[in-house]
Amino acid sequence: GVEMGFRFFSECQGKGYAIESATALKEYVKDVLRAKTLKSRCVKQNVRSRNLIEKLGLKQVKEDDFYYYFAKEL
Repeated sequence: GVEMGFRFFSECQGKGYAIESATALKEYVKDVLRAKTLKSRCVKQNVRSRNLIEKLGLKQVKEDDFYYYFAKEL
């Protein structure tokens, strides 16, 4: 599988760059790399990242004191 992560400067947030680039990465991982699983995680306080990860179809699979963990079979 492949683990996806992202980080944007504050002046680039809220402009759709995250969903655009994450969607392209998801397609690349599936179609070119032929990975079976896409994974990601986010700190619990980062609601915007969690929403983005869930919008990509990843489901929460576990959590610890600091992170939510997500995965999606491709």
